Amino acid sequence: MNLATRAVWSDGRFVVGEAALISTWHPAFTRGEGLFETFRTIDRHVPGLDLHLRRMRWAAGRMGYAMLPDLDFGTICLELLDAAGLSDGRFRLTLFPASASPRLVLTVEALDTDLLARRAQGVRLLSSPYRIGERDPSRSMKLVSRTFYSLCEREVQVRGADEPLLLGDHGEVRETSRANLFAWREGEGLITPTLVDAFLPGVTRARLLARVRASGIPLRERTVLRDELVDCEEVFLTNAIAQAYPVLAVDEMEFSPGPMLERCLQLLMTEEGRHRAP
Repeated sequence: MNLATRAVWSDGRFVVGEAALISTWHPAFTRGEGLFETFRTIDRHVPGLDLHLRRMRWAAGRMGYAMLPDLDFGTICLELLDAAGLSDGRFRLTLFPASASPRLVLTVEALDTDLLARRAQGVRLLSSPYRIGERDPSRSMKLVSRTFYSLCEREVQVRGADEPLLLGDHGEVRETSRANLFAWREGEGLITPTLVDAFLPGVTRARLLARVRASGIPLRERTVLRDELVDCEEVFLTNAIAQAYPVLAVDEMEFSPGPMLERCLQLLMTEEGRHRAP
């Protein structure tokens, strides 16, 4: 990575170069503590920024952290883009406990366009043997410690998959290690796991749900079993960086990108067009 295409904002100041920010006594280093959000800009606008900040504020309250400062993060993102010499980029906002220094860090780097292009062509999922328990309180928060997700990814990638499909104890679809899942089923419509099940509620998922409901497309949030996917015509994923991308396979089940994914991508881009309108 060219260091000139990176920039850092830390506790109200811009940091030049690769200066060390985290002490070996920092709680992120000693206990893996911290919350984070990742997002991107599209034409210098952050889709769903308010939703990302709302989710972080909720998680900070649950973790007992001091609240996220009320700052103009949209403007800070633009200043970081300019500092890095980027027109658009990938951001990570990290919040640490109140006693930590630094406490709040925002970074930007160039988008991995090769990775985005590969995802746009479709990904293959394998069910992870590791399960997400329904009483796990950490599932609804983006924690700095991602050991569970990393183990799940490593286990399926050595078997040739791109991402793990994470399931509950009874085969309920939760999420992948990086995205939320949607499926199109003729006769029922668009389906996606309900928030009653334990998984991270993605910002792009929330944006798409709002646009789908407004469009009149049939939609159900409900418990979705892995074995039900065999009856679906399309399966696709959503996250804040790639927006929406197709699933080509889940275990032995094969799928093809179809018109519902295209329609959902159009809905997301229509939302962006409204935000950029003068």
